[in-house]
Amino acid sequence: MDNIEHELGWDDEITADSEKEYVLLPEGTYDFIIKSQIKRTRTSGKGKIPASNAAVVTLTIRYNGTEVNVPTTLILYSTLEWKLSAFFECIGLKKKGEPLKMQWNNVVGKGGKCVISHRPYNGSTYNNVERFVVPESPASQPSSYHQRWSVFLSKYAL
Repeated sequence: MDNIEHELGWDDEITADSEKEYVLLPEGTYDFIIKSQIKRTRTSGKGKIPASNAAVVTLTIRYNGTEVNVPTTLILYSTLEWKLSAFFECIGLKKKGEPLKMQWNNVVGKGGKCVISHRPYNGSTYNNVERFVVPESPASQPSSYHQRWSVFLSKYAL
């Protein structure tokens, strides 16, 4: 189960060092792939958006020979439907101008491009998914997990 997030057993062996270095990506556009299931959660409700369902999606970005995981939260609320559409169009599951029933279980193995910016919080700076880049042509994206991962690795091979 190398490099796959999973629950540890009480008697499992651990090998990671005590601190994992946080990688702050330079601002810019990056290819990503979704390697793990989304986490379903709820927001607490702040400002104009009441408590709502939310999906935490972890984007895996290859940078300088390492994989950087960048989580982003997609809030399931009507005024943010544009962002949900951009996400699903970006990964090739939605066609522009057509409705889509969100199928969160189908996002693993999908990929696309996103724009990363920086977000300051409590004296630290974090990676922030500013937006998803919707491709000009859905046909320009590889369709299967293996095709996407092969393209991803070929661009950023160690």
